[in-house]
Amino acid sequence: WFFSIELRDLARNNKVKSLLIWYSGLADVQEEKAFWLPVDSRKNEPSGFYKINALQASLASYSTLNHLLVVSSAGYPNVSDGMAPHSLEACYNTELLSKKSAQMLGPAFLEVNQQNPLFLSAFIHALQANPAACIPVDALYERISLGMEQEGMERSVLFPLKDLGHENGTFFFVRKIIQN
Repeated sequence: WFFSIELRDLARNNKVKSLLIWYSGLADVQEEKAFWLPVDSRKNEPSGFYKINALQASLASYSTLNHLLVVSSAGYPNVSDGMAPHSLEACYNTELLSKKSAQMLGPAFLEVNQQNPLFLSAFIHALQANPAACIPVDALYERISLGMEQEGMERSVLFPLKDLGHENGTFFFVRKIIQN
């Protein structure tokens, strides 16, 4: 209900153009598919698990969004359809900004019941260490992947959600300037 109707209506009514969803929780694996375990679910009852595919289906009606990024700490199977990288200068590329983006970013496929705090740490460090005023998600992905590899983990995954209108645009993180 929340993803299918409530959040969609909030985005539409408030004219939201860019949305980041942090899809966090424990990961579990069944038949090569990753699931999110909401905090109120029971680990041994798969009917309470929330599939990443169910989230994607719920997001299909978010027609007012220009840019969507789903970040998940639940893990993904290896994805062969990766992103074409954009340059760090893409933050100022108006053609790239005008294209819709729908992307997912997260750690590579996890073993059963493995939590991945390294992904969150690498994500935060990549944002904090960025010297530029903004960073496109694909550059952030490269920095996260480097941090994960340095810790002996697999590279992260970043892939387009073509069923959600991805047009090879990208999602940007812009540094907030705090005035004293």
